[in-house]
Amino acid sequence: MKKDSFNTCIFLMFSMTILFLFSTLQAQERIFERIIKDSQFIILGNVKSINSNWDDGKRNIWTYITFEPKQFLKGNINSKEIVIKIPGGKIGNIEEIVSGTPKYKVGEFTITFLGKENEKYYYVNGWDEGKYTYKEGKWVKKEVIYSDQLIPTIKSIVEQQFKTNN
Repeated sequence: MKKDSFNTCIFLMFSMTILFLFSTLQAQERIFERIIKDSQFIILGNVKSINSNWDDGKRNIWTYITFEPKQFLKGNINSKEIVIKIPGGKIGNIEEIVSGTPKYKVGEFTITFLGKENEKYYYVNGWDEGKYTYKEGKWVKKEVIYSDQLIPTIKSIVEQQFKTNN
C-alpha cells in the first residue's frame, strides 16, 4: 500500500515537472515571437565601440553602443553604423546598473532586435531578451546555447508576419 502511494507521488511530481517545463518552453516561444513582431529591425553586426555619458541633467548615465551592421533579418537601415542607446553604464568610478539591460563588448558579433528611439538612436527591444551573441560557433543568450537554426527561424517568423500583415 505504501509503495503504491509512493509511486503515485513520484508519478505526480514527474508529471507536474514535465507540464511546467512544457508551459515554460511555450511561454519562451511566445516571447521570442513577440519580440520579433515588435522589433522594427533585426540586425547581425559587430560592436565597434561603447561609450557612456551623463544625461543633460547629470542625473543618469546612458551607454551608446556603435554597431557595424553586416546583415538585416528584418527592416533595413541605410547606414554603415548605427548607435544603440541603453540606460546605465560606467563613468570613471561611478557605475549605474539597470537590471535587465543587455551587456555588450567591443568586437562581439550579435543578433540584436531593435526599435527606433529617434533620428539618432535605436533601443534594444526586449532588453536582454533582444540580444544573442555568437561565441565559439554558437548563438548564446544569457549563457544559454541556441540552435544553429536561430537565423533561419527568425527569418521564417519575419516572413510569416509579413504575409499576415499584407
